Amino acid sequence: MDIKLIDNPMPESFAEQRNLALSYCTGDWILQIDADETYSANIRELLKEIKQEKYEDKIGIIFPTAHLILDEYHMNDNGGDVHIRLFKNLPEIEFRGDVHEQLYYKDQLLRELNVISSGNCVLKHYSMLKNKEDLLVKGKRYLQWTKKSQEAGIPLTEDEEFFTKAIENRILQGNLIKVPEEWY
Repeated sequence: MDIKLIDNPMPESFAEQRNLALSYCTGDWILQIDADETYSANIRELLKEIKQEKYEDKIGIIFPTAHLILDEYHMNDNGGDVHIRLFKNLPEIEFRGDVHEQLYYKDQLLRELNVISSGNCVLKHYSMLKNKEDLLVKGKRYLQWTKKSQEAGIPLTEDEEFFTKAIENRILQGNLIKVPEEWY
């Protein structure tokens, strides 16, 4: 496997950075992951199915996300915050949006096209494994991002609205949800 490291200062726009990365991708499918994320162990099976061309008629795969809080066994929502992290490498696919970037195919949201769910294969987001005070700071920053998006005329997705409520309810009130065992 060849790995190419591209060093690029972080611009104001997450979409700009992600689109730069897309421009270097050469495979048929792209699997996106951030530095503070992993996938559940069953990602291997899903990737085997991709290699066997089981999903050739699909354009992307949606992953439920476990935003882990305080430890690996608790999350702030029920996985309803979904992300397309595995998608076909098509020249018409691009990210749009400075903060809450979304994948588009031509001028249509990718999630509205021919995508499927990854089932029990989940994206595990570790950036919230901190003490309650740090989580409150992060949550307030997230709420500022959502306000910035709305002021720019970018409506919140249902997932972002859900996550915003989850921050207010789960983090502020401590009502954490247990991560299902099949997500490990």
